[in-house]
Amino acid sequence: MKKILVFAFAAGILLSHESLAQQDSTKHTKTKKNVIKVNLTATALYVDAPLIEYERVLNRNQSMSLQLGYVTLPFGSSSGGVKYQSDIKKSGFTGTVDYRFYLPRENKDPAPHGVYLAPFFSHYLFTNERNLDIASSSGSVEAMVLNSRLNLSSVGVELGYQFVLGKRWTIDCILFGPSYTHYNVKMQLTGNLPQDEIDENVEEILYALAQRYPFVGDLLEDDIAESSGKINTWNLGFRYSIHLGFRF
Repeated sequence: MKKILVFAFAAGILLSHESLAQQDSTKHTKTKKNVIKVNLTATALYVDAPLIEYERVLNRNQSMSLQLGYVTLPFGSSSGGVKYQSDIKKSGFTGTVDYRFYLPRENKDPAPHGVYLAPFFSHYLFTNERNLDIASSSGSVEAMVLNSRLNLSSVGVELGYQFVLGKRWTIDCILFGPSYTHYNVKMQLTGNLPQDEIDENVEEILYALAQRYPFVGDLLEDDIAESSGKINTWNLGFRYSIHLGFRF
């Protein structure tokens, strides 16, 4: 009888301790519903791209995030007969919002840890005015000015995984994010060149720019060929990125 009472007493203590530990864990989790992140991928894709994301955990399996930042067009140093010179002016902005569903069957830990699916909407706006030199068909080099304006709006679904390192740090990987994207692009090249050579060079600039992003150049190849510096079309797009985050 004494053994039974001792066992019951010990079991009661263990259960009580486990319950308190779970409560402490829950409280600990509740105190860290916010994650502030830096987009590490943006620096490889764009120029001057400090993109900051904020994620708010709403419950055990859901969260919402907002990314905002300044971005500019990533023109290279040269492309074929085109040599890019100085920027006259440039600006850019991006914003992305997603609603995340962390999959309970795949994740033993609560959000923001683990596998998630999320619908998202993103918008990019780029404007740029730039000096450049272009080799003409006659062999001379002409000083030209390129004016560009790009609006990209996307609706899609992303698959990702967020690692939680210790109590504070996270690495958020958006692995695959197909989207349906509206491409609204206007490029105007002015200077002392015949119109057919202007159109040819604008097409070359557009294609070189699109090729910086995986699959985009191939998707828009026909639109670029028929663009004459203007594209207004819906096509496929993609979202992929890696973020370093801090929980609080």
